[in-house]
Amino acid sequence: MAQRQRGFLTRAVTVALATGFALTIGLSRVRLGLHRLTVVLVAWTVGLVWLAAVVTAHRLFLTVRQRRTGPVMG
Repeated sequence: MAQRQRGFLTRAVTVALATGFALTIGLSRVRLGLHRLTVVLVAWTVGLVWLAAVVTAHRLFLTVRQRRTGPVMG
């Protein structure tokens, strides 16, 4: 299982790298003529909606778990 990132700088760098990777891939597909810009924009939007759903589900899971077992220390 992956370890949780605790430091703000570590999280910020991870988010920046992931965002840069997605932007670079999408824009390179447009530049190479493999996709239109609108297709890439829709894909990015779908990705953001999926991310929001996963984050929401994870927070809900943590809230339910905390209510059942009490606060988690650590």
